[in-house]
Amino acid sequence: KDDSYKGPRKVKNAGIDFKVYQSLDAAYSDLLAGNLDVLDSIPTSALKTYQNEKNITAVSKPGPSFSAFTISQNLKHFQGEEGRYRRQAIAHAIDRENIADAIFSGTVTPATDFLAPVIKGYDTDLDADDVLTYDEAKAKELWAKADAISPWSGTFRIAYSADGTDKEWVEAAANSIRNALGIDAESYPFATSKELRSAIQERTIDAAFKSGMQSDYPHPEGYLVQAYDSSAADGKGLNNSDYKSDEFDALIDQAAAETDLDKAVSLYQQSERVLLKDMPVIPLWYTNVTAASAKGVEVNYNYMGVPEYNTIVK
Repeated sequence: KDDSYKGPRKVKNAGIDFKVYQSLDAAYSDLLAGNLDVLDSIPTSALKTYQNEKNITAVSKPGPSFSAFTISQNLKHFQGEEGRYRRQAIAHAIDRENIADAIFSGTVTPATDFLAPVIKGYDTDLDADDVLTYDEAKAKELWAKADAISPWSGTFRIAYSADGTDKEWVEAAANSIRNALGIDAESYPFATSKELRSAIQERTIDAAFKSGMQSDYPHPEGYLVQAYDSSAADGKGLNNSDYKSDEFDALIDQAAAETDLDKAVSLYQQSERVLLKDMPVIPLWYTNVTAASAKGVEVNYNYMGVPEYNTIVK
């Protein structure tokens, strides 16, 4: 605790000790053993059981994390009109509800837009054409339209880093796509997140890849500009699909110039409808804040899902 602090936040404890672990599983084991007071992320291996543990206080609530996978504009068979048909087909081919239950034990919520539930402008009715709804028949229909332009060949791959926690859902998503469309689809592991990130940044990946957004501030701009605006493409931001749309950019510019927040949000939502048509990424789900604390420890979590450290009391 810094006694010289004169800012607006009230400090309710005498200080915090931070512990660094090699894995989330090790940290979770320490929490259960009573050797850790607060853990702000639960490992995938414990998502099915952590809310039933008697000696911890479990938390699962909407958070700011949007998860997707990106399909580069330069990937073979995913360019122009053919690419739009294939992206929409893949969006229909993923059974988000089943994956949310089977892999994440309900700690994620299937996506309905490109924001997150805690962000102003989040909308469950934005997807008027139900592009994000699991529909095998519609997926096959759209895939056939793409095949009429250029017959499909090869394997659809989703890349992820093997040193992370994405293997199960990536394999489940690939399996869902394979079953719905009748094509070869598989996971594509990179040994480390560093290797995956390098392949994405150098544009050498030649596959779809796990992606997502979590803004540093609760506003649609933090999700939409960095991820999809032309100014953030070509390695200048997080637009790693190199998606470029004059229609989208114009709406983003109008929203940025708007001084009325509600009007700005309306423009951001219009820009999202463009994204639903073009699908530079395939929205998957929003990850809940999954956290836990030892019994007797009081913790508040902010909109980012981060503990308010100054108010933790024991």
